[in-house]
Amino acid sequence: MGVIMQKVLMREDAELAREALGDEVLNYVCSEECETFESHTGLNIIAFDWYDTDAPDTPQAKMTLCVDKNNLIIFCEDERAYKAASACLIGAQTTERALCAFFSRLIRSDMAYLERIECRINATEERLMKYSDSECLIEILDYRYELFDLKRYYRQLVSVFECCEENDNVIFTDEAIRYFSVLANRANRLLDRTVSLRDYVSQAREAYQSQIEIEQNKLMRIFTVIAAVFLPLTLLVGWYGMNFKFMPELNYRYSYYIFIAVCAAIVAILIAIFKKRKWF
Repeated sequence: MGVIMQKVLMREDAELAREALGDEVLNYVCSEECETFESHTGLNIIAFDWYDTDAPDTPQAKMTLCVDKNNLIIFCEDERAYKAASACLIGAQTTERALCAFFSRLIRSDMAYLERIECRINATEERLMKYSDSECLIEILDYRYELFDLKRYYRQLVSVFECCEENDNVIFTDEAIRYFSVLANRANRLLDRTVSLRDYVSQAREAYQSQIEIEQNKLMRIFTVIAAVFLPLTLLVGWYGMNFKFMPELNYRYSYYIFIAVCAAIVAILIAIFKKRKWF
């Protein structure tokens, strides 16, 4: 590998790196069978699905990095990834410094992005609790999917940085290993924050479901109270609706008014009992 190269290429332009990487490595990279981190003799291959925080609704694009002591070549799956990688790759005297700078710039604004997600989740939760807006529930579900993708992304980066720290093929210096340790800690913080936000979203959804259940319980309690009030009245109506010839109280001239008074008294007593017990 006599040619020194620090370059970002589209996957369809991979032939431009043949001289630097060799036929075998280039063919393997183009086969898209690369794992997250592969340590070969004198060469590391890093592959991960890049998450675009500027366009979270777009599909994740794969980046594949080939790193040795003289070369850092980044292959991108689409135009968005190519522009992002080009902006993050700055010329450096050594390949390892260029690699560290690339990853540092790649995730430097991610914590601010997670903070913006948290603010959006708070606003959605507030609307959800105040107005029980069903659209807010859909937003909550969207946050769960988004945070799931972010969690997967940061797990890949943590794995990459930890493998770089191990330095099995000894292509990195001690200084680079220390910097990879810093990057691993940063990626772990991003991962922890993402997991925390995902738990928060789950709690917001559960709180909404609990609120719905409370409202349903209140409604059922009202129906139960109404049924309880009318149950003794139904008994009285059924009693005096029987076709018995001998019911002496029916011959009394004030029976109708007494019946009304008894029914009203039953309703008043039951309502007083229910209010005392705070059933409604």
